[in-house]
Amino acid sequence: MYARWVDDIAIDDPVYVTSSPSGWTNDQVGLAWLEQVFDRHTKEKAGNHTRLLILDGHGSHVTMEFIDYAIAHNIMLLVLPPHSTHTLQPLDVVMFKPLAAAYSLSLQHYLQASHGLLAVRKDDFYRLFKPAWDSSFIKKHALKAFKATGIAPIDPEVVLKKFRKSTLTAPPPLVNVSRATITNLINQAYDPSSIAANNLSEILLRLQAAKEIAEYEKDALRAALHVHQKPRNRHEPPLDLQQRKAFHSGAVWWSPCKLREARFRQLVKEKEKEKELLDKIELKEAKENNRIYQLKIKEAARAAREEAKKVRDEAKAVKAAELDAKRRDRDAAKAIQQPQSGKRKASKPAAKQQPKKRRVGGAGGGTLAEVAAPAPPPTTTRRGRAVNTPAKYR
Repeated sequence: MYARWVDDIAIDDPVYVTSSPSGWTNDQVGLAWLEQVFDRHTKEKAGNHTRLLILDGHGSHVTMEFIDYAIAHNIMLLVLPPHSTHTLQPLDVVMFKPLAAAYSLSLQHYLQASHGLLAVRKDDFYRLFKPAWDSSFIKKHALKAFKATGIAPIDPEVVLKKFRKSTLTAPPPLVNVSRATITNLINQAYDPSSIAANNLSEILLRLQAAKEIAEYEKDALRAALHVHQKPRNRHEPPLDLQQRKAFHSGAVWWSPCKLREARFRQLVKEKEKEKELLDKIELKEAKENNRIYQLKIKEAARAAREEAKKVRDEAKAVKAAELDAKRRDRDAAKAIQQPQSGKRKASKPAAKQQPKKRRVGGAGGGTLAEVAAPAPPPTTTRRGRAVNTPAKYR
């Protein structure tokens, strides 16, 4: 059940609504109506007296759960015989005929107002049906319905006389009228002097009627356009109808108060959803602003690095220029000193050192002998392993 279907129901309207998967009544809906609508609204008025409920033979009215609940709550069920509701049921005999006529008239006005451009939707039903209900389901018609079926006051003859055979009466004979008599009557009613006045009167009446029709169509089209411009959300979620009390039936009839609570819960959910959407948008904007800020920081850091690199490059260039100037000055100074110092002496090879000699013999001996060369290193270790003698000792 969607909110747009019940938007036109006022909080003080004596209306209960429900829904079923098939759109038709069933055993659960019938039992729920008995418990939540009929019993609730007749218990206080009846007190300890037995209540009479007149029903037709629909399957949802004769289930064991329906009958058991009626017996337990002092409700007497009167089930009408099959194929007799057109004679015995007050609704069929009196009430439904003016209701159908009034509802058809309401539909006709709606279609004429929109020139057939707008279809009748579920959310248009209550707005079109309520005036027909208010004009037909009145106390006068209800009393007439019970009287016409012989229920109150009790009168079986009202029903029985409908099934008695009646004798057919012949229609009265036709009166013979001559053609001359008819011609005389026409001539007496015909006044040639009033032809112009009659024509002028007819023209004025036609113009007046055309003006009224145009005004009516303009107002009707404006009203139809207003109805057509009502928002229709095809993806609207169903109403959050919360059942606080457990009933015998699985179906639930919802009053205008419960519908208002459901609409309020739906409005709260829509506000929360809208707030979440705004929060997401704000968070996204904050992230985008933070990203832009970080980009600006990185851009500033990159510019600072480039500026520092530029300063370092300039400092290096200045230092290199100074070093180049010093090198040129040094080379120039050397070039000036070379002619003054004369020719450079040729380099001589280094003198070969003579090996040291030691004296051999006694202290008085004057004979010198060359120092003996050291013994070659061993070729094996103490454990008998071969030793690879380095090349400088070979």
